[in-house]
Amino acid sequence: MSKWFMHNIIFIVLSLFFSANAVLAADILHINIGRIVVDDQSIRSQQTAGKKALRQVFIKISGNENIDQTPEISRAINNYEQYLIASSFIQINTQLVFEANFSRNKVEQLLLASGQSVWTSLRPNGLLWLVNENDDDSKSMLTHVSASSLLPVVENAAFARGVDIILPLGDIQDTTEVSLYDLWNQYLSRIITQSQRYNPDFIISSTIQLYSLAEHEDRQALERAFKEKKAILEETEQTSDDETTREINPIEPEDVLSLDDAHENAVVEYVPSILSAEVPADTQFKLDYIITNEMDVKRGVIYAREREEAIVKLIDSYANILAQEFALGANFSKDKNTTLLEVNNIASLVDYLSLIELLNSVPSVSAASLRRLAGDKALIDVEHAMTVQQLSAILALDPRTNVSESAEFEIQKSNQNTQQSVLQPQLQLHWQK
Repeated sequence: MSKWFMHNIIFIVLSLFFSANAVLAADILHINIGRIVVDDQSIRSQQTAGKKALRQVFIKISGNENIDQTPEISRAINNYEQYLIASSFIQINTQLVFEANFSRNKVEQLLLASGQSVWTSLRPNGLLWLVNENDDDSKSMLTHVSASSLLPVVENAAFARGVDIILPLGDIQDTTEVSLYDLWNQYLSRIITQSQRYNPDFIISSTIQLYSLAEHEDRQALERAFKEKKAILEETEQTSDDETTREINPIEPEDVLSLDDAHENAVVEYVPSILSAEVPADTQFKLDYIITNEMDVKRGVIYAREREEAIVKLIDSYANILAQEFALGANFSKDKNTTLLEVNNIASLVDYLSLIELLNSVPSVSAASLRRLAGDKALIDVEHAMTVQQLSAILALDPRTNVSESAEFEIQKSNQNTQQSVLQPQLQLHWQK
């Protein structure tokens, strides 16, 4: 089992700490493939596209869209041929595309050597509910069978960031259980309920509407007037009878999130009021989004010149959220922990060597040494930079292992001429043929 295969296993461990339910990861097979739209098949176009394609792959594998600002990565991109396995020109819809397949092993090694994060190819899927306000003020939901020009935009953006995006069917069951009104107003409890049909790891609820700088300035003026009126009310509502002050705190319109009691334990991360955000002068569209795994809720607003630009930014925001949680390097401690692993049913040298290979293939395991082998039971000291729970979850993913609950027990540890009694975490594991 290779070290890079274990990268994929580690993703699931991290997901257990981020979601209330086990994440059903999808294996992104194109993680080391870059695709760039080109005008022609000239050498110049190929050279330019090759660099952009490798940059895309570095972003996919690291989860960092600014990874090319790292000097080592920037030099690698300029010398993309050293990482190139194969390339070709392909036709996708009506576009000519340069497709390049790069060495995933080399890309990951450079990222690790330069101290950057590595995001495994096992990644959660996200169900995207997207309602678009059309030019005639009508509203439509994007589905996986839509004839909308926005469909390939979603697909291309998801490919570029290496994330798995699911679109709803939009059939009678969807439209009956959750209406356009529910989606437009982002009634999250109803959206979550209907989303269970697709068994997603994450839910993305989003709306795109026409928006302009002039409208934004009008809303800012209304906000200022609202706050001025609020200040006057607070001052006039003071009571002097008991020399106490009663403060009136009306709810700010833009501070309200339509969670609709989605989950009583949900942790909501608010973004600043959109009326206080800076809006580019050429803004034509505003996209509001909510991203949730039912336990954590993140809300944001995107301004853009085009609908397509807003969608690409949405997929980027979603990918950034996932990478922040799941990319290796950002979540692992630099401190070393030692766990005593008790393994039963080690009946042969082949079993023992396979077990050691498994342990050493975990990136955060720095050492695995045999303490004692008696009969079919092996005691192994495992030095690692993760929690015991994470190590347990990783080992449990291998079909040859059956991990029991961890326990702490007392051992005697020598220190020069003295012995001290310490508690060391223990994992019990049954090796299966």
